[in-house]
Amino acid sequence: VTSMSIFHFFPSIIVAKSESTTVSATSIQVLREAPPKILLKLHDLTVRCGDTAQFMCALESENFSDVLWSHEGETLQESERIRLSRNGSVLFLTISNVQLLDQGLYSCTVHNDYGEVTTTAILTVEGGYLIFNIM
Repeated sequence: VTSMSIFHFFPSIIVAKSESTTVSATSIQVLREAPPKILLKLHDLTVRCGDTAQFMCALESENFSDVLWSHEGETLQESERIRLSRNGSVLFLTISNVQLLDQGLYSCTVHNDYGEVTTTAILTVEGGYLIFNIM
């Protein structure tokens, strides 16, 4: 390869271009000895009562072992209305038929062998009403 003018670096691919030759190489994924890194943090959401709310968190890589979603400090579990999903290094929390009780602080904590990182956001629910049983 003669004088290289442009380099593009991707997590597992390096491509070098010159005037006469293009060289591509795919390397084995290198495990980085570092805690997970968030590229896209959770954002506050405002939805109407009965609608669907979706939080999304994007990580630098898939180098993590555990994901913990919580609402007001309580760990969330999947249910009819709550779905926890993942597409590669992008994590999703989807809440269907949002109710006023769903309002509050949500967090996503991601762990690996080298540490953890957390991002938080607030869900605000408009409309609807709370029903209290008075005995």
